[in-house]
Amino acid sequence: SHERFKTYQELQEHLLETQRTLDVYTEKLLRLDEDIHKKDQALHTFLTLMKNEKKDVDALETLSFTTFSHKIRGTYEAQRTKEEDDYYAAKLLYEEKKEVLRQMRQHKDKQSLLHKEAKETLKELLRKRREEYVEGQELEEELVKKKSALYYTKKELSEAREALLAVIETGEEAKRYLNSAQGMATIDTFLRGGMITDLIKYGELEKSTQYLALLETLVTRLQGELQDVEEAFSSTLETIEPPEQFIDIFFDNIFTDWGVREKITKNLALLSSFLEELKALQKNLEIRMEKVDQALQALYRL
Repeated sequence: SHERFKTYQELQEHLLETQRTLDVYTEKLLRLDEDIHKKDQALHTFLTLMKNEKKDVDALETLSFTTFSHKIRGTYEAQRTKEEDDYYAAKLLYEEKKEVLRQMRQHKDKQSLLHKEAKETLKELLRKRREEYVEGQELEEELVKKKSALYYTKKELSEAREALLAVIETGEEAKRYLNSAQGMATIDTFLRGGMITDLIKYGELEKSTQYLALLETLVTRLQGELQDVEEAFSSTLETIEPPEQFIDIFFDNIFTDWGVREKITKNLALLSSFLEELKALQKNLEIRMEKVDQALQALYRL
Protein backbone atom coordinates (compact mmCIF):
# COMPACT_ATOMS: atom_id res chain seq x y z
CA SER A 1 0.00 0.00 0.00
CA HIS A 2 1.48 3.33 -1.12
CA GLU A 3 -1.31 5.45 0.34
CA ARG A 4 -0.37 8.55 2.30
CA PHE A 5 -2.22 9.34 5.48
CA LYS A 6 -2.69 12.83 6.86
CA THR A 7 -2.72 11.70 10.49
CA TYR A 8 -1.73 8.76 12.65
CA GLN A 9 -5.42 8.26 13.48
CA GLU A 10 -6.29 7.92 9.79
CA LEU A 11 -3.59 5.26 9.41
CA GLN A 12 -4.90 3.42 12.48
CA GLU A 13 -8.46 3.36 11.12
CA HIS A 14 -7.26 2.01 7.77
CA LEU A 15 -5.11 -0.58 9.56
CA LEU A 16 -8.05 -1.81 11.68
CA GLU A 17 -10.29 -2.01 8.61
CA THR A 18 -7.64 -4.09 6.81
CA GLN A 19 -7.35 -6.37 9.85
CA ARG A 20 -11.13 -6.92 9.85
CA THR A 21 -11.02 -7.73 6.13
CA LEU A 22 -8.19 -10.21 6.73
CA ASP A 23 -10.20 -11.86 9.52
CA VAL A 24 -13.16 -12.31 7.16
CA TYR A 25 -10.97 -13.96 4.50
CA THR A 26 -9.32 -16.18 7.14
CA GLU A 27 -12.73 -17.38 8.38
CA LYS A 28 -13.92 -18.01 4.81
CA LEU A 29 -10.82 -20.06 4.02
CA LEU A 30 -11.28 -22.18 7.15
CA ARG A 31 -14.90 -22.93 6.22
CA LEU A 32 -13.92 -23.68 2.62
CA ASP A 33 -11.21 -26.09 3.78
CA GLU A 34 -13.74 -27.96 5.91
CA ASP A 35 -16.32 -28.08 3.09
CA ILE A 36 -13.74 -29.20 0.52
CA HIS A 37 -12.55 -31.97 2.84
CA LYS A 38 -16.13 -33.25 3.28
CA LYS A 39 -16.87 -33.06 -0.46
CA ASP A 40 -13.61 -34.84 -1.26
CA GLN A 41 -14.51 -37.71 1.09
CA ALA A 42 -18.00 -37.92 -0.44
CA LEU A 43 -16.47 -37.97 -3.94
CA HIS A 44 -14.49 -41.10 -3.06
CA THR A 45 -17.78 -42.78 -2.12
CA PHE A 46 -19.35 -41.86 -5.48
CA LEU A 47 -16.22 -43.07 -7.28
CA THR A 48 -16.46 -46.45 -5.53
CA LEU A 49 -20.15 -46.67 -6.46
CA MET A 50 -19.36 -45.92 -10.12
CA LYS A 51 -16.58 -48.53 -10.20
CA ASN A 52 -18.88 -51.16 -8.70
CA GLU A 53 -21.54 -50.44 -11.32
CA LYS A 54 -18.88 -50.76 -14.05
CA LYS A 55 -17.85 -54.14 -12.63
CA ASP A 56 -21.47 -55.31 -12.92
CA VAL A 57 -21.52 -54.28 -16.60
CA ASP A 58 -18.18 -55.99 -17.28
CA ALA A 59 -19.34 -59.13 -15.47
CA LEU A 60 -22.25 -59.52 -17.90
CA GLU A 61 -19.87 -59.30 -20.86
CA THR A 62 -17.75 -62.21 -19.65
CA LEU A 63 -18.52 -65.90 -19.91
CA SER A 64 -19.98 -66.66 -16.49
CA PHE A 65 -22.80 -68.67 -14.98
CA THR A 66 -24.82 -65.46 -14.41
CA THR A 67 -24.42 -64.41 -18.07
CA PHE A 68 -25.30 -67.91 -19.28
CA SER A 69 -28.37 -67.99 -17.01
CA HIS A 70 -29.66 -64.64 -18.35
CA LYS A 71 -29.13 -65.78 -21.95
CA ILE A 72 -30.98 -69.06 -21.37
CA ARG A 73 -33.94 -67.19 -19.83
CA GLY A 74 -33.87 -64.51 -22.54
CA THR A 75 -33.26 -61.71 -20.02
CA TYR A 76 -29.67 -60.94 -20.98
CA GLU A 77 -30.33 -57.79 -23.03
CA ALA A 78 -32.74 -56.36 -20.45
CA GLN A 79 -30.27 -57.04 -17.63
CA ARG A 80 -27.40 -55.57 -19.61
CA THR A 81 -29.43 -52.42 -20.37
CA LYS A 82 -30.28 -52.08 -16.66
CA GLU A 83 -26.65 -52.50 -15.55
CA GLU A 84 -25.45 -49.99 -18.17
CA ASP A 85 -28.14 -47.48 -17.11
CA ASP A 86 -27.08 -47.89 -13.46
CA TYR A 87 -23.44 -47.37 -14.45
CA TYR A 88 -24.11 -44.23 -16.51
CA ALA A 89 -26.31 -42.80 -13.74
CA ALA A 90 -23.51 -43.41 -11.20
CA LYS A 91 -20.94 -41.93 -13.59
CA LEU A 92 -23.08 -38.83 -14.17
CA LEU A 93 -23.51 -38.34 -10.43
CA TYR A 94 -19.76 -38.75 -9.88
CA GLU A 95 -18.94 -36.21 -12.60
CA GLU A 96 -21.42 -33.72 -11.11
CA LYS A 97 -19.87 -34.04 -7.65
CA LYS A 98 -16.39 -33.79 -9.16
CA GLU A 99 -17.32 -30.55 -10.93
CA VAL A 100 -18.75 -29.07 -7.72
CA LEU A 101 -15.48 -29.88 -5.95
CA ARG A 102 -13.45 -28.35 -8.80
CA GLN A 103 -15.45 -25.10 -8.56
CA MET A 104 -15.03 -25.01 -4.77
CA ARG A 105 -11.26 -25.37 -5.13
CA GLN A 106 -11.25 -22.64 -7.77
CA HIS A 107 -13.21 -20.38 -5.41
CA LYS A 108 -10.75 -21.17 -2.61
CA ASP A 109 -7.83 -20.16 -4.85
CA LYS A 110 -9.46 -16.76 -5.43
CA GLN A 111 -10.11 -16.32 -1.70
CA SER A 112 -6.50 -17.31 -0.94
CA LEU A 113 -5.28 -14.60 -3.32
CA LEU A 114 -7.49 -11.97 -1.63
CA HIS A 115 -6.28 -13.19 1.76
CA LYS A 116 -2.65 -12.87 0.64
CA GLU A 117 -3.22 -9.33 -0.68
CA ALA A 118 -4.91 -8.24 2.57
CA LYS A 119 -2.06 -9.77 4.58
CA GLU A 120 0.56 -7.91 2.53
CA THR A 121 -1.39 -4.65 2.86
CA LEU A 122 -1.58 -5.09 6.62
CA LYS A 123 2.15 -5.81 6.80
CA GLU A 124 2.92 -2.61 4.88
CA LEU A 125 0.59 -0.54 7.08
CA LEU A 126 2.27 -1.90 10.20
CA ARG A 127 5.65 -0.97 8.72
CA LYS A 128 4.42 2.58 8.04
CA ARG A 129 3.09 2.93 11.56
CA ARG A 130 6.33 1.65 13.05
CA GLU A 131 8.74 3.67 10.89
CA GLU A 132 6.89 6.86 9.94
CA TYR A 133 4.98 7.86 13.09
CA VAL A 134 6.29 8.63 16.57
CA GLU A 135 3.07 7.27 18.08
CA GLY A 136 3.62 4.04 16.17
CA GLN A 137 7.16 3.68 17.49
CA GLU A 138 5.97 4.20 21.07
CA LEU A 139 3.17 1.68 20.59
CA GLU A 140 5.61 -0.83 19.10
CA GLU A 141 7.92 -0.54 22.13
CA GLU A 142 4.97 -1.04 24.48
CA LEU A 143 3.76 -4.07 22.49
CA VAL A 144 7.23 -5.65 22.56
CA LYS A 145 7.31 -5.38 26.37
CA LYS A 146 3.83 -6.86 26.74
CA LYS A 147 4.57 -9.71 24.32
CA SER A 148 7.82 -10.48 26.12
CA ALA A 149 6.01 -10.66 29.48
CA LEU A 150 3.31 -12.93 28.03
CA TYR A 151 5.84 -15.25 26.38
CA TYR A 152 7.66 -15.54 29.72
CA THR A 153 4.38 -16.39 31.47
CA LYS A 154 3.59 -18.95 28.77
CA LYS A 155 7.03 -20.56 29.26
CA GLU A 156 6.54 -20.77 33.05
CA LEU A 157 3.03 -22.22 32.65
CA SER A 158 4.36 -24.75 30.14
CA GLU A 159 7.08 -25.86 32.57
CA ALA A 160 4.51 -26.18 35.37
CA ARG A 161 2.24 -28.24 33.12
CA GLU A 162 5.16 -30.48 32.11
CA ALA A 163 6.03 -31.08 35.78
CA LEU A 164 2.36 -31.76 36.54
CA LEU A 165 2.03 -34.34 33.74
CA ALA A 166 5.10 -36.16 35.09
CA VAL A 167 3.42 -36.33 38.53
CA ILE A 168 0.14 -37.60 37.04
CA GLU A 169 1.91 -40.25 34.95
CA THR A 170 3.89 -41.51 37.95
CA GLY A 171 0.79 -41.45 40.17
CA GLU A 172 -1.14 -43.51 37.61
CA GLU A 173 1.64 -46.12 37.61
CA ALA A 174 1.63 -46.29 41.43
CA LYS A 175 -2.16 -46.69 41.31
CA ARG A 176 -1.90 -49.46 38.71
CA TYR A 177 0.41 -51.52 40.95
CA LEU A 178 -1.74 -50.83 44.02
CA ASN A 179 -4.79 -52.03 42.08
CA SER A 180 -2.96 -55.23 41.21
CA ALA A 181 -1.86 -55.69 44.84
CA GLN A 182 -5.45 -55.15 45.97
CA GLY A 183 -6.60 -57.95 43.66
CA MET A 184 -4.01 -60.30 45.15
CA ALA A 185 -4.93 -59.18 48.68
CA THR A 186 -8.59 -59.99 48.01
CA ILE A 187 -7.64 -63.50 46.87
CA ASP A 188 -5.37 -63.85 49.91
CA THR A 189 -8.08 -62.73 52.32
CA PHE A 190 -11.10 -64.62 51.03
CA LEU A 191 -9.58 -67.58 49.15
CA ARG A 192 -6.41 -68.09 51.25
CA GLY A 193 -4.02 -67.68 48.34
CA GLY A 194 -0.92 -68.71 50.27
CA MET A 195 2.77 -68.01 49.68
CA ILE A 196 2.58 -67.55 45.88
CA THR A 197 -0.19 -64.96 46.17
CA ASP A 198 1.81 -63.23 48.91
CA LEU A 199 4.90 -63.06 46.70
CA ILE A 200 2.92 -61.54 43.81
CA LYS A 201 1.13 -59.13 46.16
CA TYR A 202 4.34 -57.87 47.75
CA GLY A 203 6.04 -57.64 44.40
CA GLU A 204 3.29 -55.25 43.29
CA LEU A 205 3.44 -53.38 46.60
CA GLU A 206 7.20 -52.95 46.23
CA LYS A 207 6.74 -51.47 42.75
CA SER A 208 4.02 -49.11 43.97
CA THR A 209 6.37 -48.05 46.81
CA GLN A 210 9.06 -47.15 44.27
CA TYR A 211 6.61 -45.06 42.26
CA LEU A 212 5.27 -43.35 45.40
CA ALA A 213 8.85 -42.43 46.40
CA LEU A 214 9.44 -40.97 42.93
CA LEU A 215 6.08 -39.24 43.17
CA GLU A 216 7.18 -37.45 46.34
CA THR A 217 10.27 -36.07 44.55
CA LEU A 218 8.24 -34.99 41.53
CA VAL A 219 5.61 -33.27 43.71
CA THR A 220 8.36 -31.21 45.37
CA ARG A 221 9.54 -30.08 41.92
CA LEU A 222 5.95 -29.37 40.88
CA GLN A 223 5.33 -27.16 43.90
CA GLY A 224 8.36 -25.06 42.94
CA GLU A 225 7.07 -24.67 39.37
CA LEU A 226 3.59 -23.76 40.64
CA GLN A 227 5.04 -21.05 42.88
CA ASP A 228 6.63 -19.50 39.78
CA VAL A 229 3.18 -19.11 38.20
CA GLU A 230 1.46 -18.21 41.48
CA GLU A 231 -0.78 -21.27 41.38
CA ALA A 232 -2.00 -22.49 44.77
CA PHE A 233 -1.76 -26.23 45.40
CA SER A 234 -1.81 -28.16 48.65
CA SER A 235 -0.50 -31.72 48.27
CA THR A 236 -2.33 -34.51 50.12
CA LEU A 237 0.37 -37.04 49.21
CA GLU A 238 1.60 -37.31 52.82
CA THR A 239 -1.74 -38.90 53.82
CA ILE A 240 -0.84 -42.00 51.78
CA GLU A 241 0.78 -44.64 53.98
CA PRO A 242 3.96 -46.20 52.50
CA PRO A 243 3.10 -49.81 51.52
CA GLU A 244 6.26 -51.25 53.09
CA GLN A 245 4.82 -50.36 56.50
CA PHE A 246 2.16 -53.06 56.32
CA ILE A 247 3.94 -56.18 55.12
CA ASP A 248 2.42 -59.36 56.57
CA ILE A 249 4.29 -62.11 54.74
CA PHE A 250 5.78 -63.48 57.98
CA PHE A 251 2.49 -63.26 59.86
CA ASP A 252 0.23 -64.89 57.30
CA ASN A 253 -3.23 -65.27 58.82
CA ILE A 254 -6.75 -64.06 58.05
CA PHE A 255 -6.50 -61.06 60.40
CA THR A 256 -3.27 -59.64 58.98
CA ASP A 257 -4.46 -60.36 55.40
CA TRP A 258 -7.64 -58.42 56.09
CA GLY A 259 -5.67 -55.52 57.59
CA VAL A 260 -3.32 -55.31 54.60
CA ARG A 261 -6.25 -55.36 52.17
CA GLU A 262 -7.98 -52.56 54.08
CA LYS A 263 -4.82 -50.42 54.05
CA ILE A 264 -4.31 -50.98 50.31
CA THR A 265 -7.95 -50.00 49.68
CA LYS A 266 -7.51 -46.85 51.78
CA ASN A 267 -4.32 -45.92 49.93
CA LEU A 268 -6.02 -46.46 46.57
CA ALA A 269 -8.86 -44.13 47.54
CA LEU A 270 -6.40 -41.46 48.73
CA LEU A 271 -4.25 -41.80 45.61
CA SER A 272 -7.30 -41.62 43.34
CA SER A 273 -8.45 -38.46 45.12
CA PHE A 274 -4.95 -36.98 44.79
CA LEU A 275 -4.92 -37.72 41.04
CA GLU A 276 -8.32 -36.06 40.61
CA GLU A 277 -6.95 -32.92 42.30
CA LEU A 278 -3.98 -32.99 39.91
CA LYS A 279 -6.25 -33.31 36.86
CA ALA A 280 -8.32 -30.34 38.05
CA LEU A 281 -5.06 -28.41 38.39
CA GLN A 282 -4.05 -29.48 34.87
CA LYS A 283 -7.33 -28.12 33.49
CA ASN A 284 -6.77 -24.82 35.31
CA LEU A 285 -3.23 -24.47 33.92
CA GLU A 286 -4.46 -25.20 30.40
CA ILE A 287 -7.17 -22.54 30.74
CA ARG A 288 -4.51 -20.03 31.82
CA MET A 289 -2.28 -21.01 28.88
CA GLU A 290 -5.20 -20.55 26.51
CA LYS A 291 -5.85 -17.07 27.93
CA VAL A 292 -2.19 -16.15 27.42
CA ASP A 293 -2.41 -17.31 23.79
CA GLN A 294 -5.55 -15.22 23.30
CA ALA A 295 -3.82 -12.19 24.82
CA LEU A 296 -0.85 -12.67 22.48
CA GLN A 297 -3.16 -12.95 19.46
CA ALA A 298 -4.88 -9.73 20.54
CA LEU A 299 -1.52 -7.92 20.79
CA TYR A 300 -0.49 -9.05 17.32
CA ARG A 301 -3.68 -7.48 16.00
CA LEU A 302 -2.79 -4.04 17.40
